[in-house]
Amino acid sequence: MTESNHKASDGDDRYEKLYRRYRGPLIGEACKVLHDYARAEDAAQITFEKVYRHLDQIEDEGSGRTWNYLDSILMNVCFSILRKEKRLVPMEDEVLAALHRGREMEDLADAYVEKMDYRLLLKQVNDLPEIYRNALVLNAVYEYSSPEIAKKLHMSPETIRKRIERGRKLLREIRGA
Repeated sequence: MTESNHKASDGDDRYEKLYRRYRGPLIGEACKVLHDYARAEDAAQITFEKVYRHLDQIEDEGSGRTWNYLDSILMNVCFSILRKEKRLVPMEDEVLAALHRGREMEDLADAYVEKMDYRLLLKQVNDLPEIYRNALVLNAVYEYSSPEIAKKLHMSPETIRKRIERGRKLLREIRGA
């Protein structure tokens, strides 16, 4: 066996180990964002395709760092899928449930629940710059904490808190409050 064939075989073995170990957990994480098992499977598959091209960046298949790397790629893939579907913000029922839970957005909940103008809220959230929109949606709708979002997006919790704060401020400005 030539040296290049041996390296390819080692890479395929490493890829197979990663796939077997992380496929299920990645699909589970993607389901939390996409709310659809088939799309979650697609997101996991796309993630593994990206990982295969950069397999040399993974040192230890079982480390927390590897999970963070895979999860980060997965979140970007999920956001990309939602953007392509023009559905970064989830369906109205989920947004309403988040508003009713009050997740530090009581002023929004009161205004929009009274007016029953949910579509406008969805459009306004979608119109936010992506860096604020993603953090705000993960926090307010999917109930991830700032440290959880920071871990998923490989940023500091303080950066995420600022993005959520600025996203809320922009949303208030957009709606004229």
